[in-house]
Amino acid sequence: MSGGPKDKLILKSTYALLLFGVPNRGIEIASLATMVSNQPNEELLRNLGPNSHLLPELEREFTRIFGSYQDSKVLSFYETKKTPTVQV
Repeated sequence: MSGGPKDKLILKSTYALLLFGVPNRGIEIASLATMVSNQPNEELLRNLGPNSHLLPELEREFTRIFGSYQDSKVLSFYETKKTPTVQV
């Protein structure tokens, strides 16, 4: 695990972690891409897309670090209704 002693203490002391709106499998970015074209946050949006190279790496790191504690458990909840997005 990376991080200093303080980081490790925080992780060891964590009982639960709730993450809301985390697109860990990627999101469809086509309808949003024109809004951020040539802007500083364009790269961020591309990193959240379904073909992202960053998201699988973040998932591997999370699993490696969080899964190293034997009593850790990850429960996933997600919305099944489609959310309206920006229309161009």
